[in-house]
Amino acid sequence: MKYSSTMLATNWTEKDLRGWKTRLLYLILFFIPKANPGNEKSYHLVDKWLLELDDNLVPQREVALDKNGKLQFVAPDDKNFGFWTE
Repeated sequence: MKYSSTMLATNWTEKDLRGWKTRLLYLILFFIPKANPGNEKSYHLVDKWLLELDDNLVPQREVALDKNGKLQFVAPDDKNFGFWTE
């Protein structure tokens, strides 16, 4: 296993996640299960991702940290596939 970190995909805003366009999209696609129902609400808090990569550099696990280094969530778990691991 290899380990890495990235700050890519850390520019989400709360407006992006809760805005009318996103809610409309969720309404239209309500029949498709969400990949990360428990984690999506915290994406705007993520400042850094810690990743565990397999030998082919495919993400297997992820840890999301906020700007203070506080853990926001870990994936995959029983309800969330993960942002990078999906």
